[in-house]
This record gives sequence, structure tokens and C-alpha cells, in this order.
Amino acid sequence: MHLDPQLSKRSATDLTRIAVWSGNLTQWDTEGITTGIVGDPGDVRILKQSLPTNQEPRLFLRLRASR
Repeated sequence: MHLDPQLSKRSATDLTRIAVWSGNLTQWDTEGITTGIVGDPGDVRILKQSLPTNQEPRLFLRLRASR
């Protein structure tokens, strides 16, 4: 399971983005998520944030942003 967010290099520098996962939509965790850069064309950076799917019977993945 993975997210492929495309982030502008001109975006707010005080904005933090992190992938989190849950098996029940109540408790969210970052453990086990790996992040890598897939591409870096022009003004956009493309990330791949992955989580092995064998941890829970159901998985939900989201991108959390905060300042």
C-alpha cells in the first residue's frame, strides 16, 4: 500500500507532511512507513510513502499536514 504525493518545491517551508496509517480509523501511527523520492522534475518532488500490507486485516493510509 502506498501514497505518491507530489509536493511543490515552492510550498510553505513551515508545513510538515507525514504519512500515517490505521487499522481502525481511530488510532494512527507512523511506524513501518518508508519514504523515498521517486522523481524530482522541475518545481515538483514526487515521493513514495509505503507500508507493508501484512500488518493488519484492513489498512487505511492518509497524508497528514500541519504547521
